[in-house]
This record gives sequence, C-alpha cells and structure tokens, in this order.
Amino acid sequence: MKFKIALWLSKLAAYLIKLIFPGRGTDFPGMLAYKIDKNFMLGFTDIDPEKVIFITGTNGKSTTTNLLYHTLTQAGKKVIANLSGSNMLNGAASVLISGSNLAGKIDADYILIEVDERSFPYIIRHLSGRNIVITNIMQDQVHRNGDPDFIYQILRKYMPENMRMFLNNDEPRSKSYEDLAGEVRYFGVSKNSLSYNKEGKYEVTLPCPYCSAPIRFEYMNSTNEGEFYCTHCNFSSSLANTVMVENVDFDKKTFEVGGITHIMPYDTPIMLYNYAAVSCVCNYLGIENEKISAALSNFVNIEGRDEIITYKGKDIHILRNKNGNPETVRMCVDAIAKDEGEKLIVIGLCIIPERRPKFVPHYTNTYYAYETDFTPLRGSLGKILIFSDYIAMDQVNRLYYDGFTEDEVDFIDSEDPKTVLDEIVKYDYDKIYLVAPLRNIKFFKSFIKKGQ
Repeated sequence: MKFKIALWLSKLAAYLIKLIFPGRGTDFPGMLAYKIDKNFMLGFTDIDPEKVIFITGTNGKSTTTNLLYHTLTQAGKKVIANLSGSNMLNGAASVLISGSNLAGKIDADYILIEVDERSFPYIIRHLSGRNIVITNIMQDQVHRNGDPDFIYQILRKYMPENMRMFLNNDEPRSKSYEDLAGEVRYFGVSKNSLSYNKEGKYEVTLPCPYCSAPIRFEYMNSTNEGEFYCTHCNFSSSLANTVMVENVDFDKKTFEVGGITHIMPYDTPIMLYNYAAVSCVCNYLGIENEKISAALSNFVNIEGRDEIITYKGKDIHILRNKNGNPETVRMCVDAIAKDEGEKLIVIGLCIIPERRPKFVPHYTNTYYAYETDFTPLRGSLGKILIFSDYIAMDQVNRLYYDGFTEDEVDFIDSEDPKTVLDEIVKYDYDKIYLVAPLRNIKFFKSFIKKGQ
C-alpha cells in the first residue's frame, strides 16, 4: 500500500508540475515517491531486465539516450526514458512513474535510463537491467569526481554479473570492462579527416587499466579516443565484434555503418561515437541499418548547444559547454573552425558553483583548457576575446602555448554580462561566437531580455 500511495501522489505531482511549470521539476516526482517509500522502484511490475538499457559514461550519455530513444521509436517501438537529463535515483524513478499505470505496471518495449556514473550503484540496486552502454570514462568535474580512475573503479566495483555490455572500442577505460561482461559488443570510429595525434609538450597519454604501462594511440578522434595499444601487455582496440563508423565525409555530412550510408545532422567528431553506440545497440536489437539511417537523418538534439542572441544590433552565436571537461570545449572549437571567415571568438571558462558548497566546493579549473587543442582556430581567425573573473590570464597563456600572438588575443577580468557584451560590440566583426557555460549564458540572456 505504501508503494501505491507513493505512486499515486507522485503521478499527481508530475501532472501539476507539467501543468504549472512545464519543463521543470523533472526529478521531483521520484524524490517525492522515495520520501514515502524508500524501496519505491522495487514495487513496479512487468519489468523485464532484458528490456532495460542503462546508458552511462563521462561524455555523450544524454545525447546517446535521446538518439537511441528517437531511433527505437522511429522503428515502431514503445520506449520510456529520462530524456531531460535527470540521471540520478530520483530521475530514474520519475521515468517509471511516467511509464506506468496506477497499479505500477510498466507497458513498454524498452526502458532507457541515463545514469550518472556515481549514481549507478544506487540505481542498480533498485532497478534490475541486463544491458549497459558505457560511452567513455574521462576527466570530468574534478571537484566532484577527482581522477577518472575514481569513477572507473566505482563502475567496476558495483557492476552486476552477466551484464550485456556495449563498450567503446576506442576508449581504453571503457573497453577494459570487457572482462566483467557476460556478453559484450563494441562500437568505434575509424580514422577520418579530423583524426589527429597529440604532439609536443601535450603528448600526454593514460595508463593501461590492466598493467598501468603507457597507452599509445595510432590516431585520436577525440581526447583519448581512437585506435590504441598498451606498450606492455596485449590490451588494445580491436575490430572483432565491433560496429564501426567508417568513410566519414564531413563535407557531405555522411558516414557508413555496415555499408549503409547515414546522414549525420551533427557533424562534430565526438558525435560520431554517439552514432556508433546507437548503431551498435540497435543492430543487437534487430533494427535494420536502413531504419537507423532514416532515424538519424531527422534527429534533433534537445540540448540546443547552438543558438543566436542579439545585442545592440550584433548577432552572437552561442556555443554553450559543460565547463567541466575538455571534450565539450573541443566540440565548440571544432564547430567554430568550420567557419573559415574572419570572426570574433569570445571564450569564458568560468567558475562552477555547487548547490551544496559545504560538501563540494565551488571551483575554477584550467585543466580542460590545457587538454584542448585550440590550433584549429588559427588561420582565418580575426580575434579571440577571453573573459573570466578569475582565470582570464590562464586561458590567454594556454592560447600562447598553441602559437597565438598578443595581437590575436584580448581579455577582460570580468563575467558581468553588461561588461562582457559591451566589450563584444566594440569589435567590427560580422560573425561572433560565444563559448561559455550554461550558467553564464543564462545571465547574458536574462540581461538582454531585461534591457529590451
């Protein structure tokens, strides 16, 4: 009876939130349910573990979840998923609340659960699932996660036996979970025109997950993702049992999987791994490549990383980033580099505030700037403007290491929206790109809205 009371009240709460505050409070129904019943998710019925798919990892889990949901529904499957990014215990519970009837019976072909890496041990105790996709394990939110191996060990310690794993063949930490799998499938991306190698002072690698010897890469498609091998043991990427994205053509925005041409609506290198992961899962589930290709062609990513704001007659292209790991910065760099005309590039890697400062402090960190290759921005560049309350000169120094000159880079020690925007409009460029965290973007948009 406690479960049913929790379910009914949480369903009512979900309805009222959708009615009054659409798009907000996505994990509140789950939080309410768990306040009433501490074993809430165990009360649902008709959940087949074979139909539950967890998606976790540092980069790409939200996009992969949304893309997999889109592809499966386009193929005629009934799917429920936490598409809003609420990826902790309450968010997972909210998925089941929305997908069940008043008796707690789930009616769905598949249940997709995006899982925060640190929340995986808690969610797996309350929801049995046979399938897990691990996108990658990389540097991310160092104030919360510390070293990537901290997250790596959490997943390794709490991974249930006999899981069916879909692993990134090109990322060493992810691939090494293969020794825990009851069954394993791999996905990867072949070498393409934007593949690269780290060189010079930033030729830094990672230790082998098995023997701790240096990992070497034949090429990289993104940070520490590409064809690799251990310099000591026999651990390496492999083409066996691997769904590969091949023949990538960024000009035509196409790639191939299994000889079938796919259209990529988002053509940054890191997105290729999302396409590969979804193709891998869907191939296993029996979805034909032709149906996957059709779904990819009309996929719209809900994250909305690219938009335009206007200030004093200037259109500013916004490329928001997570501001917690280098790959999100690299995605912005790649997107801007495709515009070969002269432009103003405004970059602010700013402070990340925490909701619980007593437990996890606010932090401003520069490691993700130093892990990012900014050289693609050189050439047709007009000017770079750096802004930050605390680390403006650190970011400028990083650009100097990549060969930018003092004439190419300006900076201001401020994150104040009026100060930054008024500085931007002083420059005589028709094309302006702004790279900043979502928090700062909200401040800019709010300031412009109030001003108008």
